[in-house]
Parts: sequence; structure tokens; C-alpha cells
Amino acid sequence: MWIDCLLYDYIEGISLDEAICATRDCHDIALLARAFDTMACHILADSTSHGDLKPENIIVTPSLEMIPIDYDSAFTPSLAGKPATEVGTAGYQHPARDTRFFDKHLDDYSIAIISTLLHIAATDFSIVERFRDTHENPLQPRDIVAGKCPYLSTHTEAFARRGDAIRYRIASMLTSAWPRLFNLEHTLRFSQAENLATSTEGAYLDEENGLWGCRNDKGWIIPPLYDSGLDPVEGYMIAMLGGYAHLISITEGRVVHSFEKGITARSVSN
Repeated sequence: MWIDCLLYDYIEGISLDEAICATRDCHDIALLARAFDTMACHILADSTSHGDLKPENIIVTPSLEMIPIDYDSAFTPSLAGKPATEVGTAGYQHPARDTRFFDKHLDDYSIAIISTLLHIAATDFSIVERFRDTHENPLQPRDIVAGKCPYLSTHTEAFARRGDAIRYRIASMLTSAWPRLFNLEHTLRFSQAENLATSTEGAYLDEENGLWGCRNDKGWIIPPLYDSGLDPVEGYMIAMLGGYAHLISITEGRVVHSFEKGITARSVSN
């Protein structure tokens, strides 16, 4: 019988699921999370999609580069308008995915859930212990979409409490009733330093698509992912996320102080 075969360059490394199980602490996981986000940005910017992204289908090289393998579910522009032959692995796919869903957004949900899983593990290492025991995603898409995943809700709130706007927005996308996450690429690209301005001269508060950040004529300094904000004063700005106020250093690009939920904060000189 004839069997389709895809030839691909050999990649030295281990699968992402092996890499997760081999981690020793939250720092190791944080390195994997950053490497995954970098790979994901390249996938989302491309016109093709993998179609079955999961830890077993991603190789982590010794230099921590991540490379997808096993492209038998892939979408390419030449296949537009045709039905998919597979619907991916349920543990990393939106439950509404079927063979009619076959376009460049095929990897949106998989990317969002793996990125969220890794960034949760970077602060709560117990999720790695659970993964080691089962090699299954502790965040089940069907439960998430049905609103029956309190574990995700707890950590989405934790992202808001820490002022981690990128992770908060992506984790919130997982509850979408539809598998296409149109804001994912725009949100995740801010995880890459090259997409943020390095100069803070002339910084001012600005809005994009209903969300707020800080920018100048060079580009965004603080991503426009916050619910609201105040104009920067002496290198700092106040921004709200999920009911929490955060003091952000625009020169360092990080949250330097977070207030308890419900507390109102204002910027002052000196």
C-alpha cells in the first residue's frame, strides 16, 4: 500500500513533554515558557499552521530553541477551502474544532493553552508534578469552555494580581466559545522584546482596541493590554488589570508594586 511520508531534517533534542518532566524548579519552566512563546510568535505570523500542536510534537534543542514536528495535520494556503483530515489532540484543542475549521487560525487555541500551562507552572511548580504523573494537560479544554475549571480561574486571577497583562489576556481567551482567537497574535507579540520601544522619551498614555498602555513615537513601551491607566509621571505609570491597580516602571518595563483589589491608586510627583 502507498503511505504518505514527510521528510524533514533531523532535529537534535528532546520533546517538550520530556523537557517539562526534566525541569527542577520554576526557573527551568520559565525558560521553556519564554522559548515556547518565541516559537509561537513565528507560527502565528506564518500563513501555514501545524494543526496538532502539543508537547509531544515540539522538539526542544540543547540551545532551548523549540521546533514543531509531525506536520500531517498542517494547513497551508493551497489547502484553503478543503476540509481538515484530522482535528488534533483533544487535550490541546478547542472542543468546537471540527473538520470544517481549517485555516491559519488552526493553532490559536493550542498555543494559548500550552503557553498558559507553562506560565502557570513557572509560578506553581505543583502542576509539573501532576504532568509527570499523567503526561496529560491538567487544563482540559472541554472543562475550561464549560466554565468548570476553577484551577484556571484561580491562576487567571493571579496573573491580574501580579499585573501580568500578556498572560492574563491569553488565559482569558481560553474560555472563548470559538476556536479562532483573533487577538492572540497581537497579544503574544508583546512577549518579544524587539516589539517594544526601548526609549521612554516622550512617553504618554494611549489606547488601542479599547485597552491601554504607554507609548511614544517609537512604538509601545508598555503593551496596550490594560483595562485603564494614567499618564506616566517621572518614569512610572498606574495601570488597572482585572480590578487590580499596578505601579509600572516604564524604564524597566515591569510592575514594581501591586495594590490589593479594589484599592484606587493615583500617580504623584516625587
